[in-house]
Amino acid sequence: QIVTQTDAHIVGIALSEGSSLWKIPFKTPYDQNIQTPILHGDRLIFSGLDQPTVAVTVEGNETRERWKKSITFYMSTPVLIGDRLIGFSDKKSGHFIALEAKNGKTLWEGPPRQGDNAAIVAAGDWVLALTDSAELFILRADADRFEPEHTYSVAESPTWAHPVPTAEGILIKDERTLALWSLG
Repeated sequence: QIVTQTDAHIVGIALSEGSSLWKIPFKTPYDQNIQTPILHGDRLIFSGLDQPTVAVTVEGNETRERWKKSITFYMSTPVLIGDRLIGFSDKKSGHFIALEAKNGKTLWEGPPRQGDNAAIVAAGDWVLALTDSAELFILRADADRFEPEHTYSVAESPTWAHPVPTAEGILIKDERTLALWSLG
């Protein structure tokens, strides 16, 4: 099945015939359901603007809530690395946060005022987190707190695209340019 968000629901669609298998009401202001739902084991995790982060299980055509957290993710979908969900909440003028995916427990929160959104990419045991103000944070996925291994200012104009790790370095797209940042 395909799981996605519509303007008013989280839905499961049968891949073979395109029919609806199940749906959960999920409405956000401005009809902006932007997040990609994340699957962790048997749990489907989703969030949105002014909506809590929720984990459900799907059993047949029924869904059952497993946990709900007041943390919201708006423009950037969190990444799942092992049992950790690492993302960027729009609350507190933007801050990074790590949750335990099985129960929603907060593992750590970063400082406030980091930006309006961030593009986050899992890269092995690392997280590349690029804020819209062109700050690139390199985080250990298993860290006990928000403590970037490295922080780089990577552009002079806003960055909204995801950083792209390659064998030669990290591609960064800002408002006007595309640059390759060397790893060495």
